[in-house]
Amino acid sequence: MALGAKAHTLYGQTANSGQLITAAPRSKFNFTASMDTIDGPVFLERIANVTMPSYSARTQTLNSYNKKKIVQTGVDYSPIVLTAYDTKDAYFENFLKDYSNYYYAGTMNTDSLTEHNLQGKGFKLQQDSNYIKTLVITRVDSLKEKQINIITIFNPTIAQIDSDTLDYSDSSLVQYRINIVYEGFDIKTAKAQ
Repeated sequence: MALGAKAHTLYGQTANSGQLITAAPRSKFNFTASMDTIDGPVFLERIANVTMPSYSARTQTLNSYNKKKIVQTGVDYSPIVLTAYDTKDAYFENFLKDYSNYYYAGTMNTDSLTEHNLQGKGFKLQQDSNYIKTLVITRVDSLKEKQINIITIFNPTIAQIDSDTLDYSDSSLVQYRINIVYEGFDIKTAKAQ
C-alpha cells in the first residue's frame, strides 16, 4: 500500500473536531532567529531565510575477508546559509562590521583613505575565540497546543560574507548572504509555555 493511501490517517486528517493533530508537518515560515554575541544579543528579525543545520557521516569501506564492511569515522557539519535584508537602518550591516572589527583590523571599518593607508591590517588575536556564542532558531507551530522547536548552533563562525549585486534593471531587495560554519548543534521540541 502506498503512503498516499494512508496519508489522511498518518497526518491526522481523520481526527474528530477538537482532537489535537500531532503529526502535521511544520511550516517553513514560522521561525525566528537570534544570536548570542560577546556584545549582547542580535535579533535576526530582518532575514529572508536560514538553512537548518545538517551533517554527513564520514565513512570508510574496509575489506573483511572479501566482504565489504562500512565503518563510520566522524561527522562533517554542512555550513548554514543565512540571507538577511540590507535595511536602511543598517542593523545587519552594523552586526557584520562589529563581527569583522572583533577579528580583523581594517576590514569594513576604516573611515578614510589616510586611515586605511596608515592602519595595521590583518587578524587580531582575541582572548575569546568566538564572537558569536550561539545561533538559535526557534520554530513555533500554529495549532491550539503550540509546540516549540529550538535549534541551538554552538560556536558559529562566519566563513563567508556575500554582498548583493546592485543593478539598475532589478527592483528586488538588497540582501547579504553569509555562510556559517559551527562546532555542533542541538534540537529540542517541547510544548510552549
